[in-house]
Amino acid sequence: TMESVREGYATAPTDICIPTIPEQLNSSNSSHSLDDTTEEAQAIPSGLIKYKWQLVLGDKPMLPDILHSIEQCKALVLETESGSEERKWIVRHLVELRLCAEELKEALEDPNLQNNLTKVVLGHHFKLRQQVSSTRRQHCDHCSGTIWSVVQASYICTDCSYCCHHKCISHVVRICANVIVTENKKPIIDICPEKGLASQFYKCHECKTQLVQKNLDPRLCDYTGNYYCSTCHWNSECIIPARVIHNWDFQPRPVSQSSLQILHLFHNRPVIDLERLNPRLFHFVPELSIIKRNREDLVSMMKYLTACRKAQEENLLQYISGKRHLVEEFKDDDASETYLLYSMSDLEGVNNGTLNTLLIELRDKFHSHITHCEICQAQGYLCELCGNNEIIYPFDCCAMPCGKCNSIFHRACWTKKAQICPKCLRIEKRSIEAKLDNNHGDI
Repeated sequence: TMESVREGYATAPTDICIPTIPEQLNSSNSSHSLDDTTEEAQAIPSGLIKYKWQLVLGDKPMLPDILHSIEQCKALVLETESGSEERKWIVRHLVELRLCAEELKEALEDPNLQNNLTKVVLGHHFKLRQQVSSTRRQHCDHCSGTIWSVVQASYICTDCSYCCHHKCISHVVRICANVIVTENKKPIIDICPEKGLASQFYKCHECKTQLVQKNLDPRLCDYTGNYYCSTCHWNSECIIPARVIHNWDFQPRPVSQSSLQILHLFHNRPVIDLERLNPRLFHFVPELSIIKRNREDLVSMMKYLTACRKAQEENLLQYISGKRHLVEEFKDDDASETYLLYSMSDLEGVNNGTLNTLLIELRDKFHSHITHCEICQAQGYLCELCGNNEIIYPFDCCAMPCGKCNSIFHRACWTKKAQICPKCLRIEKRSIEAKLDNNHGDI
């Protein structure tokens, strides 16, 4: 079905951004030409011009034409260079064609679906927007005009919440934020990488409106460093990931509407390896060190809970629903190092104290189960250095693991015995004996 073609993304919370009402613009006095901007935004890359007649279809293509274009795209994907603009354009176009083909097939089987078809434009998946009774005004993301839901038909993108009038849908110039997030995988980590208006030829980065000749006030987006016109930049404010990573700065800054949608989608995604990007931050922000320690303890506890039948019966893992990454370690491709990932929502929680409260609650619940569960106790450790019968666990504050075999000892015992692990000594002794036996066998 068509639902299997595209990924589903959860709607990001609205408390991280401060939306503002845009300057009202009549469609007749719009700051940019609809036809020109649409043609420029949807332009096929120069390297694919010779294939344009095979790839770009009309307004109402037939199913055989779409299927033929799909085959052409699949062949061209293999011919283009990985990461190139041509490859990105073909992949986006291929996804749109496949979705259109699925919808046409369903419409042929059930004519009643005709009115509910998804309109695919630049990666957006537009659905007809239902009438909204909210007192808050909704504005068109294309022309910035008010959408009067009672008298005007409008569409909304199911992936990035882009809204526009029915008359504006064919003139959309903004690539879906969901596509950008999927391709880039991580937010921009450079603080306001401004290049200047000259690098944009004094045009709006999104709609290509001339900013100087028309005496428009260029608006800087603090996330991308690009300049926009008032139609594409409504002075909405949002917390910038790069400023948090480098300066621990949570002051909202003005961003363009496209950046606002991208930051919405990134908000709950654990994609920030904070310790690798700025390790010194953990020395200047004590809360981060506490969070890191609590997360490492929870990672150790999860190894017990996932193997425990009683923990599953008690449904203990329900407490981490939606925050699974907080109790997981991530590994590099070569599995040589592990690291913890944070989302922007997590970092805001560190700043206001809510994340540490959550982690402490989880730690107490998990610790209580492990120390009272016979199954989990059986996986605990006894300190070989002192012979005490007390069960210790890797997450105990008095415990110290061996760096080679991961055996657990009391921290005090480990220090007294000069950090010599008896298990490692046994392993080394067996290895030497095995080599001697092999040598005698050869003789």
